[in-house]
Amino acid sequence: MKTEKKKKIFNCEYCCKEFLYNSDLIRHSRTHTGEKPYHCDVCGKSFAFSSGFYSHQRTHLGDKPYHCELCDKKFAQKSGLNRHKLRHTNKKTYHCETCGNTFYEKYALARHQQIHTENKPYQCEVCGRSFFQNNDLATHIKTHTGEKPFSCNICGKKFSRSTHLPSHLRLHTGEKPYRCETCGKTFAQSSHLYTHKVIHTGEKRYRCDVCGKTFAQRAHLTGHTQLHGGDQPYKCDICGKGFAFNCNLNDHKLIHSGEKPHRCDVCEKAFTDRSTLAKHRRTHIPDVVYE
Repeated sequence: MKTEKKKKIFNCEYCCKEFLYNSDLIRHSRTHTGEKPYHCDVCGKSFAFSSGFYSHQRTHLGDKPYHCELCDKKFAQKSGLNRHKLRHTNKKTYHCETCGNTFYEKYALARHQQIHTENKPYQCEVCGRSFFQNNDLATHIKTHTGEKPFSCNICGKKFSRSTHLPSHLRLHTGEKPYRCETCGKTFAQSSHLYTHKVIHTGEKRYRCDVCGKTFAQRAHLTGHTQLHGGDQPYKCDICGKGFAFNCNLNDHKLIHSGEKPHRCDVCEKAFTDRSTLAKHRRTHIPDVVYE
């Protein structure tokens, strides 16, 4: 009687997971060791698996084989298409139990939830700043080294993060893929759309811990809190007034010059500063009540 030959089993030395083939074990082991043997010659980014490496190369070649059936937007990677499709459903199924924020993807929720903890295990040896994730630390270190491996193939401008390159390229192409569902205005960056939506909702989620005043944007809160600290290093050379930020000083100088560079895209009315323009824009949206 012929006996069946017993197949050899390959065990992971880190977690004891079993594999039928040694090649599968080798690939799996990289999830423990962090080894990334596939290197991109263009930007220097490394990958643990060949599939991720070849998919990444399309971002440099401009190859976008994955098409959205609803809006015909194209993507270099299938994962990017899958994330994009969630935005058509407008269903954010992952909820943060701490603050109530919702997200399209589980990984986005997991990343967000870290802001509610004090655990930042990855620390910069140069300045001591800590981060939630190792890849954020790796990106931060480039601010000390000055390394900018990602280049625009049109104007040559360089970036420290690969994620900054696609949004920059839209400055050349004029593409504005992010559309406001309320008024139809389009934006080149998703962050700009997110900031814009506050105009319609009137939401002010950023609160000053000192006086309780609320703000629609984090940047406005940051500027406001410096008023409590008294730090106003930027002085007007005409009247001597101080400001926390250089951009605020530049807006102030327009009062002296009489220039009004900020124009309403609805009625063409012009204003000296951005904040006054923002308040004016709300008058074109009668359904929103502002206190």
